[in-house]
Amino acid sequence: ETEADPEREAAMLKLMNILMAGGGHVDPKELKELTDRIAVLENRTPREINVRNPKGEVVKVGLVHKEFETLLSVLSAGLHAYLVGPAGSFKTSAGEQAAKALGMECSAISVCQQTTAVALLGYMDATGTYRATEFRKRYEEGGVFILDEVDNGNPNVLAVLNSALANGRCAFPDGMVPRSSEFRLVATANTFGQGATSQYIGRCQLDAATLDRFAFVEWQYDEEMEMEIASNKDWCKRVLALRASAAKLKSKIVISPRATFSGSGLLAQGMLQSKVEKLLIWGGTSKEEIRKIEAGVA
Repeated sequence: ETEADPEREAAMLKLMNILMAGGGHVDPKELKELTDRIAVLENRTPREINVRNPKGEVVKVGLVHKEFETLLSVLSAGLHAYLVGPAGSFKTSAGEQAAKALGMECSAISVCQQTTAVALLGYMDATGTYRATEFRKRYEEGGVFILDEVDNGNPNVLAVLNSALANGRCAFPDGMVPRSSEFRLVATANTFGQGATSQYIGRCQLDAATLDRFAFVEWQYDEEMEMEIASNKDWCKRVLALRASAAKLKSKIVISPRATFSGSGLLAQGMLQSKVEKLLIWGGTSKEEIRKIEAGVA
């Protein structure tokens, strides 16, 4: 049974009120905007999905990114995924949802330049006891391991992944360990691993042998999903419009969905929108660039 769509019903009610109160003088522009909006809502694909995992269990995954099915197909085929997209595009949460959909355990680590090989492989303590890591657990026992912000890590350290992913076993401090057939790695990144960009200047160039182990999935902002999650629709529309204008101007500013969700909370507390924008969007942006971006908002 299909659940009622409150947004569609509200649009229909508004349309009916306009037609009933118009007295033959309906604004054509407003009428077209409403009918177009209703058409979009009529044809909108439900974003909350259920998945039957390999064990035959039906799993309610919930609201998912538009590329989620691609990710699920990659992992189901036994491949490792490299999700590349801008900050705040739901990459990490998608990895967690995929693990849930597949009925797998899930572990994660966020890497940086100071992350060492020990964080992945573990170590032998002073008593000769091996201290395992979440990576080791997932590698040996199976499950999804999320390597968050992989292009922010030390390329030399990440090279340890080469043998772990390419071969059926990996050298850990306590010996060679066979890889579980149920092990999957999901790496998330802001770049394709080719080095820094104008927006992500601290990102590293990763070894080609490392990159060759992955299936690349472009993970751009899913603005339909963002709008569905947003509690303040008008504020979300403002964020989307500013983002579109900034992109058109090729601005380096990053206006992520975090501005939508955090801003909704601040506005709900009574904060002025101008202050919310200053706190969450315009930090470090010149007045001239702000003026240009705002001028591009219809």
